[in-house]
Amino acid sequence: MSFLDSDFPRLESTWMGARRELPSEARHQVAWVDEASGEVRGFVLVPPEAGPEAFWEALVQAVVEPRQGLPGLPARLLVEETSLQETLQELLQGTGIPVEVSPRLLAGEALEKSARRLARAAGYLSREDAEPASVAAFFDSAARWAALEPWMALEDSDLLLLDGLADSPLVASVMGANSPDQGLALFASVDQLAAFLEDSRQVRLFMQFAPPEVAGPVVQAEIARHGWPLADPDWIPVASNPGDARPFAGPADLRLLSRVMEAIEVYLESDLPGQEPVVDETLALADGRSFRVTRQRWSAEAAPPTRRPGRNEPCWCGSGRKYKKCHLDQDQQASRASDSIGPGSKDSSGG
Repeated sequence: MSFLDSDFPRLESTWMGARRELPSEARHQVAWVDEASGEVRGFVLVPPEAGPEAFWEALVQAVVEPRQGLPGLPARLLVEETSLQETLQELLQGTGIPVEVSPRLLAGEALEKSARRLARAAGYLSREDAEPASVAAFFDSAARWAALEPWMALEDSDLLLLDGLADSPLVASVMGANSPDQGLALFASVDQLAAFLEDSRQVRLFMQFAPPEVAGPVVQAEIARHGWPLADPDWIPVASNPGDARPFAGPADLRLLSRVMEAIEVYLESDLPGQEPVVDETLALADGRSFRVTRQRWSAEAAPPTRRPGRNEPCWCGSGRKYKKCHLDQDQQASRASDSIGPGSKDSSGG
């Protein structure tokens, strides 16, 4: 998709390029914001290392299929860096759209305001395809799941391979041991989970327990109005699908998350967690649906990857935390221990 060969109207507006780090996520939001109205014309979610191509992708969206406003070309573009200006000028040759550098752009601030406005205006029932019954069932499952505290029983390295809950097998990971705010992530395969360690968009579904101010006032009002249960009023279940631009997951995703949470609840209440390993055990949900569960633990060979993340990059384990606040110390200790057993050293057996 592009606009270079299309006849779009020229708008009398200036767009500012903005980039911001998303809280609690290993992603950046790259966007074009209308200088006068503050509308977010277009945005994309990208890995932190993404370069100027992300601004181009967001610009194409802003012109052709804007998230706010009508399709059209800007009168001019403002960016903060000369390198980005040069890249865009080359791409925009022949369009007559000037690209100027303005070191003190307010685009980032406008983007933050827009994000807060969007969060305040969104809720589970704000979607056009919302199903109140699916949301209520999801909150009921999440309340029981939270009361069970699965993050205390499962470690970051534990993966549950679940078959029978969807059209294809799933890999579930309870991320962030000993803390509910890291959440539950679902993947289509172990390979997708491995890709997630490099790009957090590579996840099928994600659910975490967030403080009320993060969930937003609309969700809080929905909870009060419909009586959706909470295990703890300070932690609200927030479900999202990275492939869906809307803030909260839709009915099909909520039904799947409910089944997965119930499956994990059934698994933890069985005697299986004490067995190592668990291979192809069949259990059943309350509605009689049977599923097979296998617990798999990340091996030393599988993680961490050969190239360790930078201190401020997302940790390889998938917790969502920065590497320096997660596995950095552990990896350094393991490295020192490995270095101490060199070719000329003796092991504990005295060989």
